[in-house]
Amino acid sequence: MKKILFLGLFLFQAALMSAQYSININPFEVAPGASSDDDDSVCFDININYGAEEQANMVQFNMFLPEGISIPDGYIELDEDRFPLRREGRKDVQPFTVGQATQSDGSILVTITTTSMTPYYFVGNTGAALKAYFIVDANMPEAEYEIKIDRGIIAIDGAEGGGPSGITSTTKVTVSNTATGIRSINADGTSDPVYNTAGQRVKHVGKGLYIQNGKKVVRK
Repeated sequence: MKKILFLGLFLFQAALMSAQYSININPFEVAPGASSDDDDSVCFDININYGAEEQANMVQFNMFLPEGISIPDGYIELDEDRFPLRREGRKDVQPFTVGQATQSDGSILVTITTTSMTPYYFVGNTGAALKAYFIVDANMPEAEYEIKIDRGIIAIDGAEGGGPSGITSTTKVTVSNTATGIRSINADGTSDPVYNTAGQRVKHVGKGLYIQNGKKVVRK
């Protein structure tokens, strides 16, 4: 009985940990041949989430892409909202840097680190932290694929053991000839078009007021 209770408690704590700490990508749809070299909207956000009262200063994870989708070196960038410039002396500097290295298992090792002597932390605790610009092979078959995040680490200031590790997630990617550029897919699998306030359909959604599914949506 004690073993069952212990196992139940362990699974409950693991579920809480999983819910609080995550590195994930929202599902999306893209057309064969789409390229960020031609269209800046061909990118996806990598979300990094942790507790509201916590401060993070380093992240590392391995990302497995399906064959036919590639992210060239230097095509993963910091999100400016989570990583604004900081003032040091008379200059505005970016204390964080993104590392990107292809591994022997085919994954891309992604790191966010800082070399500054000043203790800087990420801004906010949820949402997009990185933008990954990518290229889809023109001959990639129409189908559903997966992007996997594995062996994720989030360094939390003052956390026991330095913070959570072993974070993993899987995202569905739909390659379809009917897609125009790249479209985010909602949790229920739908992909509602987005319009600006002038009624024009938009592919790349930045900050501002938009209309989606007949409702006003504010992107912050």
